[in-house]
Amino acid sequence: MLRIIFSSFITGLVCLLTPAAHAASSDSPVGTWATQIVGKDQGVCYLTFSDNFAIAGYGIAVDALGPFLMAGTWNLDKKGKLVGGFTQFIDGGSAGANLEGKVNNNKLRANVSSTEGPFNLKGSPASDIADLNGLWNAKVKQNGKPFYVTINTSLSTNIPAWFDLTGTGVNNTGSFTLSGGLVITPDNRVAAYTVYDYGIATETNAFTGKLVKGGKKLVLRGRTDNKQPVSLRAERTQAGN
Repeated sequence: MLRIIFSSFITGLVCLLTPAAHAASSDSPVGTWATQIVGKDQGVCYLTFSDNFAIAGYGIAVDALGPFLMAGTWNLDKKGKLVGGFTQFIDGGSAGANLEGKVNNNKLRANVSSTEGPFNLKGSPASDIADLNGLWNAKVKQNGKPFYVTINTSLSTNIPAWFDLTGTGVNNTGSFTLSGGLVITPDNRVAAYTVYDYGIATETNAFTGKLVKGGKKLVLRGRTDNKQPVSLRAERTQAGN
């Protein structure tokens, strides 16, 4: 359900994200941050701390098997520590979380205690990202068996740092069409998800990794919706317009 409403709901979040998209000071989190999710979960998210003490964000995580939205509030305690709480909206439900951390030298570091388990956030102010538009040939390895997919990436017109994915492929199950999304940080950390549609069934994979080789290759690892390990290595064959 979340994937159906993601594009429309994100428009409201972008209204919150855009005005505050500037570098944060050494003690205030106000601004938009490109963050890496590390620890029990893995992924990438963009968070905005607005000067009205609201938190809004979006991203992709392996545990969520795709996109999620975040909304909550923040403050600084008496010792200047960043504290807050938010709800993470994922496909099929939601999770509550508390956040504690700090901003120092334009770096955000925070520990998150979620009802789905703990994780950490490591971020820097949002800035320019790599241009991933174009066609990619990818080798996917799942259950020890490789197969190949062709992926087209297209920068979203209303979600910063987000690329829509479409494509086709063939594996042991059969031929399929591919859809999904990818989000990238300025330092080329990547999270992505893909949905294979076989016509009578679908399969979802979620990945994290990096853009390497001067922006020409994606190296990603993750898991499938039946909790099997999966890897994806893609090389761009044609740049977009």
